[in-house]
Amino acid sequence: MTIDTGASVTIARPDIVAGKSERKPSRAYVLQTAPGETIPVLKEALVELTLVQRALRIWVFVAEVTAEFILGLDVLRDYDASVDLGRHLLRRVRRKLHYGDLAPNQNLAGSPSSATK
Repeated sequence: MTIDTGASVTIARPDIVAGKSERKPSRAYVLQTAPGETIPVLKEALVELTLVQRALRIWVFVAEVTAEFILGLDVLRDYDASVDLGRHLLRRVRRKLHYGDLAPNQNLAGSPSSATK
Protein backbone atom coordinates (compact mmCIF):
# COMPACT_ATOMS: atom_id res chain seq x y z
CA MET A 1 0.00 0.00 0.00
CA THR A 2 1.20 3.47 -0.85
CA ILE A 3 0.20 6.51 1.20
CA ASP A 4 0.10 9.44 -1.23
CA THR A 5 -0.65 12.86 0.24
CA GLY A 6 -0.65 14.25 -3.30
CA ALA A 7 -3.52 11.97 -4.33
CA SER A 8 -6.93 13.54 -3.80
CA VAL A 9 -8.66 10.15 -3.87
CA THR A 10 -7.94 6.54 -2.94
CA ILE A 11 -7.25 4.26 -5.90
CA ALA A 12 -6.93 0.49 -6.37
CA ARG A 13 -5.86 -1.64 -9.31
CA PRO A 14 -8.57 -3.86 -10.85
CA ASP A 15 -6.83 -7.11 -9.79
CA ILE A 16 -6.78 -5.99 -6.16
CA VAL A 17 -10.56 -5.45 -5.98
CA ALA A 18 -11.67 -8.40 -8.11
CA GLY A 19 -14.83 -9.93 -6.62
CA LYS A 20 -15.64 -6.90 -4.46
CA SER A 21 -18.91 -4.99 -4.62
CA GLU A 22 -18.70 -2.45 -7.40
CA ARG A 23 -20.64 0.38 -8.97
CA LYS A 24 -20.31 2.74 -11.89
CA PRO A 25 -18.99 6.18 -10.98
CA SER A 26 -21.64 8.89 -10.88
CA ARG A 27 -19.86 10.55 -13.80
CA ALA A 28 -16.87 9.93 -16.07
CA TYR A 29 -13.90 10.62 -13.80
CA VAL A 30 -10.36 10.87 -15.11
CA LEU A 31 -7.34 10.78 -12.82
CA GLN A 32 -4.39 13.04 -13.53
CA THR A 33 -0.91 11.83 -12.56
CA ALA A 34 1.86 14.08 -11.28
CA PRO A 35 3.54 14.20 -14.74
CA GLY A 36 0.19 15.21 -16.28
CA GLU A 37 -0.91 11.89 -17.82
CA THR A 38 -4.59 11.01 -17.58
CA ILE A 39 -5.99 7.64 -16.51
CA PRO A 40 -9.71 6.81 -16.80
CA VAL A 41 -11.58 5.53 -13.75
CA LEU A 42 -13.00 2.11 -14.62
CA LYS A 43 -15.40 1.75 -11.69
CA GLU A 44 -15.68 2.15 -7.94
CA ALA A 45 -15.25 -0.76 -5.52
CA LEU A 46 -16.16 -1.25 -1.87
CA VAL A 47 -13.09 -2.34 0.08
CA GLU A 48 -12.32 -3.10 3.69
CA LEU A 49 -9.21 -1.69 5.32
CA THR A 50 -7.87 -1.92 8.83
CA LEU A 51 -5.98 1.00 10.32
CA VAL A 52 -4.47 -0.84 13.29
CA GLN A 53 -7.68 -1.84 15.10
CA ARG A 54 -10.21 0.27 13.22
CA ALA A 55 -12.05 -1.46 10.38
CA LEU A 56 -13.11 0.78 7.51
CA ARG A 57 -15.44 0.09 4.58
CA ILE A 58 -14.85 2.64 1.84
CA TRP A 59 -15.59 3.14 -1.85
CA VAL A 60 -12.43 3.62 -3.90
CA PHE A 61 -11.76 4.44 -7.54
CA VAL A 62 -10.46 1.57 -9.66
CA ALA A 63 -7.96 2.39 -12.40
CA GLU A 64 -5.02 0.86 -14.24
CA VAL A 65 -2.24 2.22 -12.00
CA THR A 66 1.16 0.78 -11.09
CA ALA A 67 0.72 0.68 -7.31
CA GLU A 68 -1.63 -1.98 -5.90
CA PHE A 69 -3.44 0.46 -3.62
CA ILE A 70 -2.97 4.20 -3.13
CA LEU A 71 -4.35 5.65 0.09
CA GLY A 72 -5.26 9.24 -0.75
CA LEU A 73 -6.19 12.43 1.04
CA ASP A 74 -9.90 11.54 1.01
CA VAL A 75 -9.38 8.76 3.57
CA LEU A 76 -6.72 10.66 5.50
CA ARG A 77 -9.09 13.62 5.84
CA ASP A 78 -12.21 11.55 6.62
CA TYR A 79 -10.44 9.65 9.42
CA ASP A 80 -8.48 12.61 10.85
CA ALA A 81 -5.11 11.19 9.85
CA SER A 82 -1.90 12.95 8.92
CA VAL A 83 1.49 11.74 7.77
CA ASP A 84 4.63 12.45 9.79
CA LEU A 85 7.38 11.74 7.26
CA GLY A 86 10.21 12.39 9.71
CA ARG A 87 9.00 9.73 12.13
CA HIS A 88 7.41 7.38 9.57
CA LEU A 89 4.04 7.65 11.30
CA LEU A 90 0.46 7.95 10.22
CA ARG A 91 -1.22 9.92 12.99
CA ARG A 92 -4.88 9.84 13.94
CA VAL A 93 -6.49 11.94 16.61
CA ARG A 94 -5.28 10.49 19.95
CA ARG A 95 -3.42 7.64 18.27
CA LYS A 96 -0.15 7.11 16.38
CA LEU A 97 0.00 4.41 13.70
CA HIS A 98 3.31 3.18 12.32
CA TYR A 99 3.29 2.79 8.53
CA GLY A 100 3.94 -0.92 8.97
CA ASP A 101 0.72 -1.24 11.00
CA LEU A 102 -1.41 -0.08 8.06
CA ALA A 103 -2.37 -2.84 5.63
CA PRO A 104 -5.38 -4.01 3.64
CA ASN A 105 -7.44 -6.79 5.23
CA GLN A 106 -6.68 -10.34 4.13
CA ASN A 107 -9.86 -10.44 2.07
CA LEU A 108 -8.92 -7.32 0.06
CA ALA A 109 -6.05 -8.84 -1.89
CA GLY A 110 -5.59 -12.29 -0.44
CA SER A 111 -2.64 -11.22 1.70
CA PRO A 112 -1.69 -7.99 3.44
CA SER A 113 0.77 -5.63 1.81
CA SER A 114 3.35 -3.67 3.74
CA ALA A 115 3.01 0.08 3.66
CA THR A 116 5.47 2.26 1.81
CA LYS A 117 8.03 3.86 4.10
